[in-house]
Amino acid sequence: MNSPGHRANLMSSSATHVGIGVVLGEEVSGRREMFITQLFIRIPPKVDPALAAELVRQRVDAVRHVSVNARLASVAQRLADGLAAGKTATNSGRPRATTSIKWRRPTRASAA
Repeated sequence: MNSPGHRANLMSSSATHVGIGVVLGEEVSGRREMFITQLFIRIPPKVDPALAAELVRQRVDAVRHVSVNARLASVAQRLADGLAAGKTATNSGRPRATTSIKWRRPTRASAA
């Protein structure tokens, strides 16, 4: 309990579960080594995804006005659903959405 971090973990009321592992090692200088680990976790409460999305939108909107784009929201939701299910499409190691929204690269004539 001399370690402030260890003490904080032990005394924290936010941890909802603890795992303790113990294993005996080799004998060293007439005594067996003992390795003990503790893992403290907090299982968060269930969240309503629609309510969470609205809360985030409201907080962003409080800083600066944003408009809701239904097509963009649909792409974002599909990406979130895929990530939550462990399904990701990758592009250079980054998750990306697969969508039917098409864009056209400007040609030199239209960019002038």
